[in-house]
Amino acid sequence: MPTTTTSRLAARGAAVIVTATFALAGCTDAPSTETAPPMPTETPAFQLPDASALCTNLEERAQEFRTYTPTIGKVTLNGLVANWATSQGVDLLELARNRDAVDVALENACPEVRASMLSYLDIDSIGSAMISLPG
Repeated sequence: MPTTTTSRLAARGAAVIVTATFALAGCTDAPSTETAPPMPTETPAFQLPDASALCTNLEERAQEFRTYTPTIGKVTLNGLVANWATSQGVDLLELARNRDAVDVALENACPEVRASMLSYLDIDSIGSAMISLPG
């Protein structure tokens, strides 16, 4: 008789496993009631607001930039840009990741002031003088 009891238990165990397998398999085929959020098609490019106020600040301090060493001038430039960006509600971490946006903003608002800064600081771009995040 032990063999019959063992056989029955084995058969029941197998039936439970088969039933559970079909039940679980059926769960994956059930329609979902949740709607997946739409996938973004494109990440908007980082842009700075109008840089006219920054242009004015840089132009007012032009004499200082002409007489500073390029290193001191770059520190001053970073401070002015950070103050302007903060007043405009710009995320400074995003600005540090996209520092070339400062060149674009200055080129649009005051190309002559930007050109003067490049000359005074002996740099190829304003972004190259900006402090950035590693990597």
